[in-house]
Amino acid sequence: MFAIDAVGEMALGQSFGLCATDKDKDNWLPMLVKFLEIACLVGTQPIIAPILRWISQIFPEPPNIKILTGIVTGRMDSRFKGYAQQDISPGHEDMFWMLMAAENPDGSKYSLEQVRAAVGLILGAGSDTTAIIMRAMVRFIVGDAEIYRKVEKEINDAVNLGEIQFPLSNRDAEKLPYFQACLKETLRLHPPISWTLSRRVGAGGMHIAGRFFAEGTEVSMSPFVVHRQPEAYGYDAAMFRPERWLKADSEQRKTMEHNNIAFGSGPRVCLGKMIGILEVSKVMPLLFWKYKIGFTARSTTSPHRHKVGRAVDGRVSTEEPYFVTSQWVAVQSDFWCDLTLKRDSLLAAAA
Repeated sequence: MFAIDAVGEMALGQSFGLCATDKDKDNWLPMLVKFLEIACLVGTQPIIAPILRWISQIFPEPPNIKILTGIVTGRMDSRFKGYAQQDISPGHEDMFWMLMAAENPDGSKYSLEQVRAAVGLILGAGSDTTAIIMRAMVRFIVGDAEIYRKVEKEINDAVNLGEIQFPLSNRDAEKLPYFQACLKETLRLHPPISWTLSRRVGAGGMHIAGRFFAEGTEVSMSPFVVHRQPEAYGYDAAMFRPERWLKADSEQRKTMEHNNIAFGSGPRVCLGKMIGILEVSKVMPLLFWKYKIGFTARSTTSPHRHKVGRAVDGRVSTEEPYFVTSQWVAVQSDFWCDLTLKRDSLLAAAA
């Protein structure tokens, strides 16, 4: 809920109110997953796009999608009106305003349809991906008692010494090196985008791994495979071990960073990379500081829909706390946790 509210604030200058009400009454979250599933299908099999368009014209729009479309359209229409009237608060230019000021390569302004499409993409791609990172981080940290203890101790010590305070700034978040190492390991083992991000071979072709690829050939790498290379990450590359980032020398760290393609790489790297990392760095330390977290055990009386869980690497187990489905994104569902409040105020000392 935080992720969709945050991206709503950034894209349209206003959250969708999920955190404020503690409810997803309009079913934003499942609809976003469906949106990404359809986007993946159409993006990889464009031949079916006309068929889906034809189906959408014959069958009525599902109520939930109609509600969501109406909310987004209403917000955007309001922003279009505000832009026309130059109604903007100083220092509060959101992505919508930036898109309205953007230009095409020929110097022409973006059309309203281009702006609508871009905002829709931001809302879809910029929310669930961040939520995936947060869920995976909870799973990896809480799933290992020693790692969880170290994360809690680092945060508690930093608060007690007055080194950080909530809400965290990005500068304060960087004062938590073990937490940041956990974030890097999470992105390595559970990148939010599980799909391969393809590139086209440039002029003259290219030799890759001893094989020649002609100009224009589409090539790609799987982040799941690249991030588990022993050559880059060590013999225990399949293991969640934050210490690898803290104990590596400069050359080892450079190699690990170079092979991390969780957000893509090169000139087409994800534009929202730093925003996503900032969101996680601001929210997750507060979560670990304020609550004691445990996984809800699967049983005949638990709220789980699946009898077993499925990890990002496909392993199935009753001990796995969530169920991962991979298409364009490796999204988790059926993730239930028991939270115990440790502190009821941001001003409380870490006693």
